[in-house]
This record gives sequence, structure tokens and C-alpha cells, in this order.
Amino acid sequence: ASQAQPPVQVAQSIWKNFTSTEGSFTVLMPGTPKKESYTAKTQVGPVNTQAFGVERKQEGVVYIVAYSDFPDQRVQSANPQKLFDGAQDGGLRSSQSKLLSQRHISLNGYPGRELKLVNPKGQIAKLRMYLVNGRLYQVIVITTQQNERNLSGSIEGFLNSFKLLPR
Repeated sequence: ASQAQPPVQVAQSIWKNFTSTEGSFTVLMPGTPKKESYTAKTQVGPVNTQAFGVERKQEGVVYIVAYSDFPDQRVQSANPQKLFDGAQDGGLRSSQSKLLSQRHISLNGYPGRELKLVNPKGQIAKLRMYLVNGRLYQVIVITTQQNERNLSGSIEGFLNSFKLLPR
């Protein structure tokens, strides 16, 4: 009698839906994200940021979603593009990165901006920012130039999987 073959294991995707109820978003992440909170001093006062990240060391890539809540009245009267300029300039300065490209985008009618940066280590960051009712969301992927080509499907999939939840 022949031995019964064990069933073939179907490779389970590492990509899972991650939902932050307090952040009012959902996104596909390759694993369970680590959460970090920090407060930054800005021109509009202290801004509290919550960040959720997954590092895939073997692939040399980090996936991050962060959101920052701004003191309401200032942001509601602010021009979103000015706010994006400020966030972009601050990010470029603090990471000593160069801007490779930028374009206007939107999500559910909310204004956004997509940026591609390169830092002094030669790492590429692709990020999307959205301003939603006084909250700035940032959806970020950081990897090497080599990996960016290999992971282009995963990178786009991650960036496109970001969805807002009603709040």
C-alpha cells in the first residue's frame, strides 16, 4: 500500500490587515507592527505622534504608518499644502535627505502628497501624507535602491492598502 501524501502546505501570506481604532485607519502590514509614541515641538506647539512599524530585516525594508494630531484651530485654518511643505522640509532636514520626486494625491477627497527621498546612506523612502480633519497621516516605506526594484509590488500594495475608518 502506498503512503498517503501529507497535504501540501499553502504558503500563508505574511501580509495581514492591521487596524488602529484610535488612529481610525486600516492598512496591510507584513507582520504585527511595533507601536511608538513621541511628542515633537513644532511651530504650532507640541504635536503628539503615534507610529506603527514593521521591519523586515531579511528584505531590508521598513513599513511605517504614523499619525500626528495638531492643535485644531491652527490646522483647520492652515493651507494643507503649507502643512505638507512644513512636514516635508522638516523630514528632509532631520534625515538629511534629498527630494527625488513629489506629486499631489488625495484619499477620499482629503488632500495628500507623495514623496520619494534618498538619504545619505543611499536608502530610499517613499511616503504618502494625508491631512484628514486636523490629523496628518504618513504612510512610509524605507528600503535600499536595489530592494526598491525587487519589492515594488509590496511597496505599492502597502501604500495603496491604507484606508481611513470613520471617526
